[in-house]
Amino acid sequence: MRILTRYLVREFLKFFLAATGGFILIFYVIDVLDRMSDLVRLQAPLGAAVLYFLFKAPQVLFYVMPVSVLVATLFILAILSKDNEIIALRSSGVSAHRFVLPLLAVSLGISAFAFMNNEFVVPAGNARSEEIWKTRVKREYSDVFFRRDKFWYRSEHAIYNILSFDYLRKTLGRITIYRMGPGFRPVGRVDALKGQWIDGRWRFTDVVSRDFLPDGSARVRSEKAMTIDLPETPESFKVIAPDPSTFSYTQLQRYVAKLRRDGYDVTKYLVDLQAKLSTPLISFLSCLIGIPFALRTSRAGQRPLGIFIAIAIASAYWFLLAYSLAFGHKGTISPAAAAWLPNLILLGVGGLFFVNVEQ
Repeated sequence: MRILTRYLVREFLKFFLAATGGFILIFYVIDVLDRMSDLVRLQAPLGAAVLYFLFKAPQVLFYVMPVSVLVATLFILAILSKDNEIIALRSSGVSAHRFVLPLLAVSLGISAFAFMNNEFVVPAGNARSEEIWKTRVKREYSDVFFRRDKFWYRSEHAIYNILSFDYLRKTLGRITIYRMGPGFRPVGRVDALKGQWIDGRWRFTDVVSRDFLPDGSARVRSEKAMTIDLPETPESFKVIAPDPSTFSYTQLQRYVAKLRRDGYDVTKYLVDLQAKLSTPLISFLSCLIGIPFALRTSRAGQRPLGIFIAIAIASAYWFLLAYSLAFGHKGTISPAAAAWLPNLILLGVGGLFFVNVEQ
């Protein structure tokens, strides 16, 4: 069996790598064509465009791996069946369940790799590609990087009214800070054109500071630049709907915990948090669903039908996952159910067919 295991793993990985390369190429061709009009209209530098697509590669790899696993599983078993090698193995007393175990083990390893990729590489790549698109392609620099309607942020000692926030560059745009004293009574106000996080402190420019005195008057002073010690850091202002794809699981977990402490609704982020655990397993489930249909029958005329059914079930899974996550984001179903229910359904379907596969 060791020889058979090495053979199956080697051939499986060949198909997997070939399919992965092909799907990545197809993805980039479609993405480049889709972005081409914007790149030409914005006269984007070639280097910036190349870097933008390059930093998206870890996310693209994460997307295509489950499909590549399914294709590799179907192809290698179809070839073995076509050459009557599966019949020979069964005749020698090796069950179908036994000789496909190496494929399941490799696909589980690919799922583990997918999680590690999604945890340590994808977030940084997505953040960098987004930064390049906004700053070097669209030329939206720090004061308009995350521009939107003004948002409010309340802490224990202040209320912030901020026009824009650039987390990557650690800058705030057009800030008003209402400083609060005992009993949450206003004791001062600070208006600034820009704030920059430098060496663990906020440095503001074009500042007008007002201290509210007990007699009801105010002491006003203006400064071109002023460094103010505030308990809030750039992490504090990430409440302006950051993209979960730029977070690792642990980062998003800490972020959700902080939002909960501050009283914000975390339903959407809980769904994304659960999805970071559930989606890497799709590669393993793709292999599980592909095996029984590739082995469904030894008659060549029915093999294409089994392969077609496997692909149809896998496609249905992606639609189910998209709708399930959408319902989870809206709060219709629980975050855990939204992220894991499609996996459980695919596991049940694949497991049922796998158990009943021809011996």
